Amino acid sequence: MRERISVIIPVYNSERFLAEAIQSVLVQTLPPDEIIVVDDGSTDNSAALVAEMPLPSMTELILVRQPNLGPAAARNRGVALASGELLAFLDADDIWLPDKLEQQVAHLARNSAADGVICRVESFVELGGRWPPGRNRTLFEQNPPMYIFSTLLIRRDALNRAGYLDVQLRAGEDTEWFARARDLGLVFDITPAVLLRRRFHSANLSHSAAAATPIQLLHIVRDSLHRRRYEA
Repeated sequence: MRERISVIIPVYNSERFLAEAIQSVLVQTLPPDEIIVVDDGSTDNSAALVAEMPLPSMTELILVRQPNLGPAAARNRGVALASGELLAFLDADDIWLPDKLEQQVAHLARNSAADGVICRVESFVELGGRWPPGRNRTLFEQNPPMYIFSTLLIRRDALNRAGYLDVQLRAGEDTEWFARARDLGLVFDITPAVLLRRRFHSANLSHSAAAATPIQLLHIVRDSLHRRRYEA
């Protein structure tokens, strides 16, 4: 009997893209057991869209709502509610390729030393949009692997060892968590295939918070150095 898989989708005013994101989970060649959508204080029709979605019988869709506390808090809420031994995440404006879960679950089954697995990413710009300034287009067009939560499948016990995301961060929370997890000894493998399509659009939270990112990165590096020095 395979391990249960929970998929966590944080949502904030994402009605334009949310149905496509959820659909990319529902059509997985290895369907998850549950999808937990955490509406982080949306003021649009995101929650209503989730409530109206038709579902296949093998997948449960759980919708929870909370005040706007940020993506880290939304993911943490989903983790707390999840029943799966394997946890996967998807941002509401991104899209999984159909065999994302199947490939990553098989990879973890073959590699017992790995705590989690990420994948390569194809980035694209929404129709009518433009490439975001400050983003290295040449690098992104190579479909690199990315340490972001939308690429991640992780064993539940490994996430528990690393701890939840830092709710004080409204951007860069992925980077901080992966740095902390690796400092604690968690091992992440990379599947070679592109399994995530990441959308750039005008409302991306990372765009609006770009000015603060260098300072946050400095703090993340500093904290990582402190952890390593302490453990040494």
